Amino acid sequence: MDATATKPGTLAELGTEVGLAFPPSSRLLGVSRENGMDDLVMFKVELPRRDLASFLATCPVPADEFEEGSAGLLGPDQGFWDPSKALHLRTGQIVRHARATNVGVDDGRPEIAILYIVDHGT
Repeated sequence: MDATATKPGTLAELGTEVGLAFPPSSRLLGVSRENGMDDLVMFKVELPRRDLASFLATCPVPADEFEEGSAGLLGPDQGFWDPSKALHLRTGQIVRHARATNVGVDDGRPEIAILYIVDHGT
């Protein structure tokens, strides 16, 4: 697959694309896209820790399905994408409409949480 240089989009647009709703306090930290037989978009989001519960309340991955660690769902570090540096990472996945959405939550910092989102065709 080749990485594309297309416009990354806003966080709201990315959320709509992958079926996730982010609190207004969220900030997009980076986006990467790959086109191919199974397209992929991955992006990293920062939000105040106090707003993590509101994100998780609307997240389609059930809270009890998040597991400690990356479970291989987030792939290797590259540039802005650094799940191996997470202080307390848990991940979950939902598959719908021939797409898999992997959600990683790093809630190991007192003030902020980092979200790692990977959405790809199956």
